[in-house]
Amino acid sequence: MWLSDRDFLNGMKAAIAAPKVQFAALNLMSNNPGMRWDLEETKNVIGYNPQDGSPAEVPFLIAAKSAIKAVITSKLPRFFEKHFPHW
Repeated sequence: MWLSDRDFLNGMKAAIAAPKVQFAALNLMSNNPGMRWDLEETKNVIGYNPQDGSPAEVPFLIAAKSAIKAVITSKLPRFFEKHFPHW
């Protein structure tokens, strides 16, 4: 999740100027390609429209650790259960 200074300030301005909104818990971030968080409610409630964005990048070491963890915790046990069911 990335939020530029410009989008932060625009989000704060939109929240202050939003009519008839006493309280809302909303996601506020830039328009980052591939993000998991949804900005539709934020756009609808306060009229926030992000101007900036940055794609998420996963460092090689984190991706490698994640792949190894998947093999050890999921794929390897399934392999043994399938090929050695009574072991």
